[in-house]
Parts: sequence; structure tokens; C-alpha cells
Amino acid sequence: MLAAISSLERKGFMGSAEGLSKMLKGVGDAETSPFASASCFGYWPSFSKKKLKGRLTQLVRHGFLKMVWVKEENDYFLLLTDSGKAASLGTSLVKKTSAKIPGTHTIIKIQKGENS
Repeated sequence: MLAAISSLERKGFMGSAEGLSKMLKGVGDAETSPFASASCFGYWPSFSKKKLKGRLTQLVRHGFLKMVWVKEENDYFLLLTDSGKAASLGTSLVKKTSAKIPGTHTIIKIQKGENS
């Protein structure tokens, strides 16, 4: 997670817990599409948003992240603290690739001789 946040910060962005969880789950929408090629995009698709937000909260509690209130957005956004920057040094995410599973059919045509 720290590597993902560090990557965003290097590009001049910061995310809310909601935005970061969408990116980490790989939710593609107008807001996250500019980051679809980032290595952190879709890195933890099996985690629920609740679990991802919980992990972000833990990183805040342990001093790796700080919450910054942005009045215009009426929300908190997350930035790395000095401890978070130090912890994220030397870590990088390798873009995950997933094998495409061929589509299976759930309704198929009856073959001659099968319905007799």
C-alpha cells in the first residue's frame, strides 16, 4: 500500500481511502482510469473495500500515513509521513498479470441425440 501511495505522490496526486481502495481493487471509472496502467492498479482485487480501508487506517495509526483535510472536496486524503516514505523506499510493485480464463457457457444448444 505504501508503494502505491508513494507512486501517486511522485505523480503529484493524493487519494482518499475510497479512491485508494478503488485503485487497489482495480475499479475502472472516470476518476481511476488515468492510473489504470500503474502497477498498483488492481493489485489487491480480492480484498473488500472495507478491508483495504481498514489497512489504510492501521497505517495512519502506526504513523506511516497522515490524513489531510481538503475543504473543497469535503474529505480526508492520505499522504506518506517521513516514516512512511522511509518504509516505502526500495519497494516497488510489479504489475500483476492475470491469465484470461476462457468464457464458459451456461446455456448451450441441445445436440441431436441428447434429448431422446
